[in-house]
Amino acid sequence: MTLWKRFKKNNVGIPSVYASKNITKYILRECGKRFVKSESLNIKCIPNGIIAIGRTAYSFGVFDEKGVYVKESMLLRCKRMGNSIPTASTMINPQYLDCDAVYLGDLGNPSFGHYILENWNRAYAFCDEKYRKMKFVLVNDMRIESIPNFVAELARLLGISPENFIFLNESTRFRNVYVPEQGFMMAQFSTKEFGKIYAQIAEKVKEKTVFEKIYMSRAALKHRKTYGEEKVQGIFEKNGYRIVYPEQLPLEEQIALVKNCKSLAGCAGTALHLALFMPNGGNVIQLKRNKRKSDNCGVQYLITQAKGIDLVVIEASIEKYKTKHFDKYPQIIGVTEHLKRFFDDNGFTYSSEDIDYDRQSYEEYIRANEDFLTNLGRSRLERRLQELIVQAMACFIPSRLHRNAFRGKMRKLFGIV
Repeated sequence: MTLWKRFKKNNVGIPSVYASKNITKYILRECGKRFVKSESLNIKCIPNGIIAIGRTAYSFGVFDEKGVYVKESMLLRCKRMGNSIPTASTMINPQYLDCDAVYLGDLGNPSFGHYILENWNRAYAFCDEKYRKMKFVLVNDMRIESIPNFVAELARLLGISPENFIFLNESTRFRNVYVPEQGFMMAQFSTKEFGKIYAQIAEKVKEKTVFEKIYMSRAALKHRKTYGEEKVQGIFEKNGYRIVYPEQLPLEEQIALVKNCKSLAGCAGTALHLALFMPNGGNVIQLKRNKRKSDNCGVQYLITQAKGIDLVVIEASIEKYKTKHFDKYPQIIGVTEHLKRFFDDNGFTYSSEDIDYDRQSYEEYIRANEDFLTNLGRSRLERRLQELIVQAMACFIPSRLHRNAFRGKMRKLFGIV
């Protein structure tokens, strides 16, 4: 099957890519694997169900009254299991709450970007009048003492009252447990129901000022800023884009800004996940800030497809040392030939000075790299060799969850960021 037929079969649009042939091929291949479910999602009722929490992190799920694990409660990531099944001992004499509960999954170790995609992808049940007055349950399998503010804020904006929103710390039996099917799976699929969660939240947020074009900037970040971004965002600003620094605004204000936005631009990262709150139509312009293929373009693509939004991916990295998307090494962008081609194709106006080489930012980027390596106390080659050793050793661990835990411990031992 050709790539173009796959996009059509998967009920998704084709992203626009401005990049080298190698990167373009990678992005189209990654996006072509993903699809939007056309059939409606199911919500399964489990009478006398137990929402169980194991003794270790990432151990949770729902069991029926006979002690059988409900497979629909499993967290799936990339077609694989993202949690382990609690042992029978966790279900001995659980506490009982005489009420109906909607199972949302685990709280995890939440960062905003992952939370809205993985820990909130069953919340579409609230859009159905039948479930609105039930208890909505999140499992606190990581035993987090300080719950991030955005967790309760999203529940409030969706309309879930505080008394109906439960963070569960121990295994509990309910009168009925309703288990919604996942509405979003990392690296595989999205659904229209998933998009409706955020459309409903956006409806409840009142906007003060309407901006149809917004650029989400990382330039004001204290950690992991993207070098060279000020010059690039200046061109967007000249062409009608409002520059926004999301970390400086409350979540509700961020949502208010994007709810009427028709074009959302910025570097690849969590800020562009706010596209979930955009109206249908429009586009997201994602600047690739690293040179290695590894990127979150597939995740961003699923977000746009859930919302009926076009995705444009542009190779904008000019870094000397090739990094992956998630690396903590300093990264830098600039007006590459690909970004310039995008500007020209879309009628952007700019001067020769706007696209000139930004020597100052590049020198800052080089110094930041040197400082980073100094703080690590090792050379780039040494760090790479240690990473290869960790990866090789992890190959002998049978379970993916255990492999990830092993890698984490070894990286911490070696001091690998």
